[in-house]
Amino acid sequence: MPPLVKQLIFILAVAVVVWAGYWALRHWAALPHKAFALYAIALGDVGNLIDRVFRDGHVVGYLIVNVGALHTGVFNIADIAITAGAMVLAWDLFAKADGKPA
Repeated sequence: MPPLVKQLIFILAVAVVVWAGYWALRHWAALPHKAFALYAIALGDVGNLIDRVFRDGHVVGYLIVNVGALHTGVFNIADIAITAGAMVLAWDLFAKADGKPA
C-alpha cells in the first residue's frame, strides 16, 4: 500500500477514535448501550492503531477459530471489540426500526 494511503487510513482511524470517545462521554448517561458500543469500537481502533504504529503499518492477527464447520479468518482482540460494538449499534438500529424499544 502506498505511504499516502497508509497515512490517510491512520488519520481517519485517529479521527474515529476522537469522535467516538467524545460522543460516548457526552451521551453515557442517556444512551449507555450506544456509548458502550462506541467505546468498544474506539478501543478496538486504538489497539489496531498501536499495532500499525509499532509494526510498520501492519496489524497482528493471532486468533483463529476452527470448530466443526466454522473456520474463521485470523483476527485479534481489537477486531472482537470493533465487531461487538458494531453488533450493539446494529441491534439498536434494527430494534428501533421494528418499533420495539432497544
